[in-house]
Amino acid sequence: MTSPVPTTGYATVADYEARYGDVPAAEENSTQLQLNDTSDLVRIYLGPYEPRVAAAYPATLTALVCSRVHRGLSQPPGVRSESIGSSSVSYDTTTVAWLTTDEMELLNALIAAIGGNVSSQVIGEIAVGWGGPPSVNELADVDVWVLADRGRMW
Repeated sequence: MTSPVPTTGYATVADYEARYGDVPAAEENSTQLQLNDTSDLVRIYLGPYEPRVAAAYPATLTALVCSRVHRGLSQPPGVRSESIGSSSVSYDTTTVAWLTTDEMELLNALIAAIGGNVSSQVIGEIAVGWGGPPSVNELADVDVWVLADRGRMW
């Protein structure tokens, strides 16, 4: 028998079971691992705002993590979508950990609610300016500016 997986994230197997029903004993460790892994994704996304968001909204983070893991456990591997009428199935050949757009929007709302700067959570942004340097207001959210000429008329 393996040792129980410690809880290192926002949710426990008990939290998951309260929302979605009993987890078989043989699957408790793998479920806790997935809850921990999803919590790590959320921590990475929240970045420097994580301690404040976690302190202010622990129940919301628990619900988000449980929901994300439930989605992964409920959908058969490789199936992206499924239809009953005319029997249609779409398969996804990639296996990645991700947060949906809705989940990221929720996390952005939590960051904003604690007074954080949501625009700082992006990886980067490039803007193109036509002739001349950008104004001070235009520089606020842009990491790289490319100044370009309008081109030559041939």
